[in-house]
Amino acid sequence: MATLQDLKAKSNGIAEFAQTNLWPMVDAFEAAHVVDLSKMKSRFIVGAPMMFVGWILQLFLKKGAANSVPMKVMALVAFAAMAIGFLMIVVELIPMLKQAGKRAVAMSKLKTEIKQMVIHYLDPKFTLETHVAFPKQIHDSCGVFETNYDQASAEDRCRGVVGETAFEVYELNTNKVKKTKGSDGSTRTTYIKVFKGLMFIAEANKNFSGHTTIVTDKTEESFGFLARQGQRLMSSMSQLKLIELESPEFESHFKVRSTDPIEARYLLTPKFMESVIALKKKQGVDIQVAFVNSKVILKIPRDRDFFEFKGGLQDLTMSVESMLHDLTEVLTVIDDLELNNRIYNKNSKIAGVS
Repeated sequence: MATLQDLKAKSNGIAEFAQTNLWPMVDAFEAAHVVDLSKMKSRFIVGAPMMFVGWILQLFLKKGAANSVPMKVMALVAFAAMAIGFLMIVVELIPMLKQAGKRAVAMSKLKTEIKQMVIHYLDPKFTLETHVAFPKQIHDSCGVFETNYDQASAEDRCRGVVGETAFEVYELNTNKVKKTKGSDGSTRTTYIKVFKGLMFIAEANKNFSGHTTIVTDKTEESFGFLARQGQRLMSSMSQLKLIELESPEFESHFKVRSTDPIEARYLLTPKFMESVIALKKKQGVDIQVAFVNSKVILKIPRDRDFFEFKGGLQDLTMSVESMLHDLTEVLTVIDDLELNNRIYNKNSKIAGVS
């Protein structure tokens, strides 16, 4: 299996790959999907002034003697000028819009095909699904994502294996939906962000059966001892019990809850806790972690889109370089948390780890 170092080394050759394999696809696309604006421009140069003159005449005529014969003739001329100018523009506008619509659909397909090729260039066994169903069950049950959302979507699901660790990444968006009525009776819909970012799921390197969460402890940062006491009280009413650890620095950043305190301490070794703190500082965002169903799940907030073109097709090489950098940076989580470290026998029970 490819290691993270192998993937990073391969990503250095993406510019040559783009030049050889991707740019010819772009050139063929541009030749096949031309939107001809020349006729539209020539018709607009004539039609727009005619419409404008007709409109000015109409304004002028409203102030004149509308019942006189000359005024009626001028009114007819003004209407004819506006109608002819409008038709001249529309006759060319409709075919142009159809061309533009076909080009937009074809471009979307081309971008998806290019993204698939980029993923396979990095590792032929990697897969990418650009349109996927929102993973509601795992999102809502893992314990690190907010579940008070009204609208949710997912895209760009990437799956593969790095070293010995199987992984998948989703880009997620969840929002609250607020509807308000204006004074005119119209309904206005506002989307309030709950979460935007990545859900990273990886095979754990230890066997476990419980459920443990590591979440950012903002209350303790603000209220210290009182917050900890409140957390203990809330923990007594939940299946996920608050776990006290022996690392003051870790507990200043995170609170840990688990269905099994013994298993939680088995999972959260001093080295792992150091790695999670370092990862939070490195990412510069509030990383959250869950251990559930023998998987490690990370919540990684981010405002920028994942694995997306940074510009149009004219910036193709820059875009694919950026996409690969984006993915390999996310995959460094596997090394950062030492998920490929198989010093434990995953099939062993905690009490008999060999």
